[in-house]
Amino acid sequence: MKNPSNKQQQIGRIVDAIRGIKSAMERHSKELMKSFRITGPQLGALLVVDRYPEISMSELSRRMYLHISTVSGIVDRLKKAGYLFRDRSIEDRRKLYLSLTPKGKKLIGQAPRSYFGTMVIGLNKLPDAEVYQIGKSMEKLIGIMGVEDNYSRMRSKTIRAKKT
Repeated sequence: MKNPSNKQQQIGRIVDAIRGIKSAMERHSKELMKSFRITGPQLGALLVVDRYPEISMSELSRRMYLHISTVSGIVDRLKKAGYLFRDRSIEDRRKLYLSLTPKGKKLIGQAPRSYFGTMVIGLNKLPDAEVYQIGKSMEKLIGIMGVEDNYSRMRSKTIRAKKT
């Protein structure tokens, strides 16, 4: 990239892309809260439970890329709102399995699709090398922005969740 204005254009593209993502996520979140009284992560949990009926809490945590304690709070709120059933395994009473209530099924049929879920599905369709490169680029951007501490804390929680 020899032309400095081209570099500035590319930086503008990156900044615009991040702003566009942030704006879309905020609009989606406001729409969910206003229309359905749920958050994006709550909708994401319902969509995963719909896709994997009778999913365990640890599997939901793994599929959402969230720590088990975070998922537990989401599930508690969804159960209280009447969107989820939480049943104990007959074989092992320590295990909980989740399934949608009729109210939960109705909600996911009406709610707009989650951008986060769409992103995860799309990333899964890309070749491994491309996903790796996107991950490296995002980590570099995190370093440039100086938010490594926040990223490291979040990442370590996700890694611990995957091990459980």
